Formats: sequence, structure tokens, C-alpha cells
Amino acid sequence: MLRSDTILTVSASSARDIERCFFRRATVIPPLFGNLSALGARGTIPASLKDKSYVVYNGGLDPRKKVPNLLAAFAVVAGEWPDLSLALVGNGYEVFDPEIRSLGISGKVVRTGFLDDETRTAIIKAAVAMAYPSLYEGFGLPLLEAFAAGTPVLTAANSSLVEVAGDAAIFVDPRDPDSIAAGVLKMRDPALTAELRAKGRT
Repeated sequence: MLRSDTILTVSASSARDIERCFFRRATVIPPLFGNLSALGARGTIPASLKDKSYVVYNGGLDPRKKVPNLLAAFAVVAGEWPDLSLALVGNGYEVFDPEIRSLGISGKVVRTGFLDDETRTAIIKAAVAMAYPSLYEGFGLPLLEAFAAGTPVLTAANSSLVEVAGDAAIFVDPRDPDSIAAGVLKMRDPALTAELRAKGRT
């Protein structure tokens, strides 16, 4: 990379980081993303989430994703929105089981395990919202997955996430569980979620 005259990247944010850190010119070529409506229509919601209202997290275990803060936020949310669950999509989230138990939300957190693309998309489409409180992203593909599926998004006002989300998301401080909780609770407003869905698809 250090011998290249130009580096291709997926966002203006990552281009700035490349130019600042490596002193190389970066050209932005954003990824194309299709509508997931047809794909989601073929997927089946797992029994563990069927007929539930839930917020979905699809970001993995990296520390910068701030999963412990999301869990702490959800413990606050559970007190005000008792019929809401939290779906953790993918493998490995059992590492957070001690925190989940200590927060008293074991009955409200669903760990899906590995999913095929159609099932994952169906889960995202049926969610009340996607929560993605990351500290840094070079692009933030899960946001586009949610937008394409027509799902409102809650994310952090940093790195490429602002660039990708524009005005189609609720922005929170990923370091502050209370900020995340307040953002999730805003999703109870149907007028707001309808607006976010419409903006996410444009």
C-alpha cells in the first residue's frame, strides 16, 4: 500500500484517515447495494424471535462495537419498554452472558447463532430498529443492510457512520449507555420510525 500512488477506499472518512496516516492519496468508490425486499421475503424468522418486538444488533464482538454499552443501555430500556427484546445476530455472544445475567435481561436477549443470508435479512427486516453503536467504521455495511431492508437505524456520530447514515438515523454516543438507551426509546414513536425508513431507502 505504501508504494501506491492512489488507494481505493469505500468512504470519504476512510480516505481522510488514509491520507492522514499514510500520506497517500485515496479515491472513494462506494459499494453498490441492492434492495433486500425480495431476499427478506424468502427468509424465515427463527422461533426465538417470532412474534416478538426486538432491536437487532449485527456488528460482531470487536471491542470498538461497544456491545457491553448496548447491553447496559438495553437494561435501562427494558424498564420502560418491557415487551422489547434484543437480538444479537451471529456467533460468540455467549462471552457476554455474565453481563447479561448481572443486568437482569437474560429473558430479553436472544442470541441467534450463525444464520444464512436470507434468515439474517428477514430478522433485520422485522426488527423495530438496528442498533450499531460503534466507535469507528471504515464504512459500516450493516447500516446499508438495515436501510435496504427498511429498518430504522440507531448509530454513532463518528467516522464513516455519519457519512453513510446522513439524516436517516438516530445518532447516539457509543460510550454512554444512557445515550444509547434514549435513542432506542425514541423508536417507540411510529411517526419517527416511518420517517427514518423512508429516508433510509432514498
